Formats: sequence, structure tokens, C-alpha cells
Amino acid sequence: MRLLALLLCLLAAPATALTIAIDPGHGGEDPGAIKGGVTEAALTYDVSLVLASVLLERGYTVTITRAKDETLGLVDRLAAARNAGADLLISIHADSLLVGTAAGLSVYVHAEDSSTPETEALVRQEIATELLFGPPAAQPESDVAGALMELAQRATKTNSDLFAEMLVARFAQDGLPLYKRPVQSGDFVVLRSPAIPAVLIELGFLDSAQDRERLQQAAWRLQFAGSVADAITEWSRRVGLEE
Repeated sequence: MRLLALLLCLLAAPATALTIAIDPGHGGEDPGAIKGGVTEAALTYDVSLVLASVLLERGYTVTITRAKDETLGLVDRLAAARNAGADLLISIHADSLLVGTAAGLSVYVHAEDSSTPETEALVRQEIATELLFGPPAAQPESDVAGALMELAQRATKTNSDLFAEMLVARFAQDGLPLYKRPVQSGDFVVLRSPAIPAVLIELGFLDSAQDRERLQQAAWRLQFAGSVADAITEWSRRVGLEE
């Protein structure tokens, strides 16, 4: 029923100048991390529905890359955002560590070189998963195409980096727990669009019992969604997408 209500809202929502693409990570044959009975694919989907509802209430146009528990390649996720005319792409994930413990939100932006060894491990894991469940990311067909893409990506990266900074600042202001390095970077496929500013949000660490409990709370999800919506409003004004 919740999904049906959201779909009705999507159909009835008035068009605005700003379209937000929400990408619930994993899904279908790719469940993502599984800890303490919590599956990353289901968690990110449920949180994405809450975020979509809040953004619709704020008057934004919203598209969701996967509207059910389905297997969807990373390239297809980017294509869905592009086809919807998205002004911003937000990919939702939940982190997991192979070694050690950690907790809190973090935000990733695109960079060819990962900011930490842990991030590089996540990138490699993403690539391995994509080889199983989706086609490889498309590469420029010529040096000219590559140069043009690089120019476009510079402007897009500037806006992506700005949104990540404003997002983390909003999380901190609203009292949401942050990871010790809240802004990081890596060569994630879903962040590679040359034309759509994008961030990947790790909601928390499923290895942490405290994070797992928090991420399943309806009140926390609403607070998270409200913080993201506020950051989008501030960012869109800063970059001139809204008055």
C-alpha cells in the first residue's frame, strides 16, 4: 500500500524545475550486505521511499531508479536518471566492514582515486558485482569524446562536491551521527555521469548494532529525509537551479 500511495503521488505531483533521482542500492539477485537480519537492498529501498515522499511534499519531481526488489545494473541506474532529466542523483546504500567497527553516515563523491583503502575495496566490490548482474560501464569511443566528457565532468563534479559538503553540514546541524570521515571519494559507477551531479550516501554501518537499530526507526528515516531535502533546497539555490 505504501508503494501504491507513493506511485500515485508521483503521477499527481506537479512538475517543478528540479528533478531528483533516488537510487536504492542493490536489489533482486544482489541483496548487498546482510547483517543482523537486515538486508541492505530492502533497507535502502524503504529509506528511499521515505525520502521520495518527503521530496514530493516539498514540491520536487522525483524518480526512483528501481521501484521494486529487482536486479538493476549500475549503467541502467544512470540511464534511468538521465532519461528522467534528473538534476541530481542520490544513491542510497548502507556500509559494511570486513574488519573492525564503525558507525555513522558518510557521503561519497566521484574521483578516479579512492580516498581510503576501505573505499577502494568498496569500488572493487561494486565492479565485481556489476560483472555478475549488469553490463560494464560504457567508455568514451574516441579521444575527442573523452575530452568533452572530461570538461563536462569538471563542472558536474564541482556541483557534486558542493552538495556533499552542504549535505554533511546539514546532517551535523540536525544532530545525525556522522562517520569520522563523513565526505569521501571513489570511482563508483553511479557517480560517473558527466551531466548529473551525484552523491552516494552510506546510511550507516550494518556491522554496528546501534546503526542497524537506528536505520530501522521510522522517526530517524523521516529526520534523515528532512535533512536531505533541506540540503537540496540550499544547494539548488547556491548553484542557481532555484530562486
